[in-house]
Order: sequence, then structure tokens, then C-alpha cells
Amino acid sequence: MLKKITIFLFILSIFSLLIFNPVYADWRQYLNIIGQEGFNEGVGPPEMSVMDIVGKIVKTVLSFLGILFVILIIYAGHMWMFAGGSEDRVGKAKKILTNSTIGVSLVLLAYAIAYAVFDALDAIN
Repeated sequence: MLKKITIFLFILSIFSLLIFNPVYADWRQYLNIIGQEGFNEGVGPPEMSVMDIVGKIVKTVLSFLGILFVILIIYAGHMWMFAGGSEDRVGKAKKILTNSTIGVSLVLLAYAIAYAVFDALDAIN
């Protein structure tokens, strides 16, 4: 049963990563521009700097980690609710919940730092 839940959560996280991926949304917009305007000179995706590409990669990775930690929090809550009074399962659920909360906090802090750094670098240019 646990293996089926793990596989389902993995597939759900990959699916949600593909749906909510900010890089995919940007490229879809660029492809629409190309489709409407054609391949005339000067038409196409706008030039992206290395900083833009790295920023999108960091944002995508942090988004995936956020989704993963939220799934872990939901899993720990489910485990705690259905522990049936077993102290071992409650203790394991508390440990997963604590570690997941710390992980979400670290991901939010990393996102804030990355945003501040990229904003400062953008102000320099």
C-alpha cells in the first residue's frame, strides 16, 4: 500500500511540475509569437541573458522542492491521522512533519535570497 502511495505521489509531483513550470509557459508565449509573425527577420523569441536562464532554472528547482515538501507534509498528516494510537507511527509522522516544515522554511529562505540576488544583479545592469 505504501509503495502505491509513493508511486502516486511521485507521478503527481512530476505532472504538477510539467503543468506549473514557468519555463514552459514562457516558451509557449514565444512559440505563439513566432506562429503569428512568421520567421521574418527580427521576429522570434527575445534574447535571454545567462542571468535570465539561471533565474528560471533556480525558480523551477525551488518550485519543485516546494511541491515535494508540501506533499511530505500532507503524507505526514495522513500518517498521523491514521496511526491508530501507535506511538511509533505518531513519532515517525511528527519527525516527518518537523523535517518537512524545516525544509519548506529553507526553500522559502532560498527563494527570497535568490530573488534578492537576481534583483540586485538586474539593478546593476
